Amino acid sequence: MANAELCSMENTVTIVNDYKISFATVCMNRLHHIRITLPKNIEDNCNYYNSEYLLLDYNSTDGLEQWVNENMKEYILSGKLKFFRTTEPEYFNRSHSRNQILRMAEGDIVCNVDADNFTGEGFADYINKSFTNKENIFLAGSYDAEFSEFKDSYGRFCAMKQDFMNVGGYDEEMESYGHEDTDLYERLARLGRKEINIKNTKFLHSIAHSDDERISNEFFRKNLERFYLAYISDKKKKVLFLYKNGTFEMGTLVENYYSIHCPSSIEEQGWRKGTWVEDDEFLILNLAIGEVQRFYTDNSRLNYIPTIKQDISILYTHITNKTLLHNTTLSYSIITNSNRIHLNEVNNKIKVNETKNTFGEGLVYKNFDYTNAISIK
Repeated sequence: MANAELCSMENTVTIVNDYKISFATVCMNRLHHIRITLPKNIEDNCNYYNSEYLLLDYNSTDGLEQWVNENMKEYILSGKLKFFRTTEPEYFNRSHSRNQILRMAEGDIVCNVDADNFTGEGFADYINKSFTNKENIFLAGSYDAEFSEFKDSYGRFCAMKQDFMNVGGYDEEMESYGHEDTDLYERLARLGRKEINIKNTKFLHSIAHSDDERISNEFFRKNLERFYLAYISDKKKKVLFLYKNGTFEMGTLVENYYSIHCPSSIEEQGWRKGTWVEDDEFLILNLAIGEVQRFYTDNSRLNYIPTIKQDISILYTHITNKTLLHNTTLSYSIITNSNRIHLNEVNNKIKVNETKNTFGEGLVYKNFDYTNAISIK
């Protein structure tokens, strides 16, 4: 049982004119981390009374809700912790989930704390002093080489709530792992906010875990049916991903083309998408733009059948090597998001998610009350 008395009013130190700080964490099937980090983070910042902790259960199936109800109820009753749950997502979406929880934050300052992160003792006071001493800033973990062992804290992010809203939050075109936070930081810089890196290592600790666990709940990982690769040259290759739901993505990757964020980029400004069907002889791709591509199937290979004279026949190989599959899963997310960062840079974007005119939308429930849904629009 977590000890809510540690955060009672008798044990707090009141700071005149302090900022209200909202610590926000999203979680999908990471109870094994939350049960360690969340109580510790609350207790480590008890001396700062003007704070709240928000936890969003992003449709977990590992018993997260039950654990919170049984172990964190005192914090909820005291108002220190607010527990939210959404039952809508089928897969984890970093940008949308963070936008959703931060939209509900009531603090002057919002702070993303990943489920595996420890804030460290006194982090709330450090945040308040940072924003009190300097205007127009935001805080983020450091990517400097000397802090490489603390790389899992790079997603730690604190900004004025109004600044976060003014840039449209995280870009929801970035649905998967990698650089969604980098893009946010770059847009905040374009807004005129200075990035201050958190370099006190007592605030940068986290629970070590595999890269595989980072992406275990994402669409790409759960739905990849087959992966094909065709080498065009030393620095260029074509990839084809077939998904279990009958959709596909294909693209041409070029090494070191324009992006500083990853080793490869996508030609033609992104993935080409559509649906696929196959029989004993052919694989047929129906592209969203109306184009149809046909491939002869031969055991572990695909041979593209050119439809126009300037096309050439291309041989794709079915990749089954587990190490290459794992690396490709990580690379897919990073390459996709890096391409989006480049577009935002080229267009000098400050605010994103404008085509939807909103971000973080959906239905959520607060503190186990399923009779009154909160609609985020």
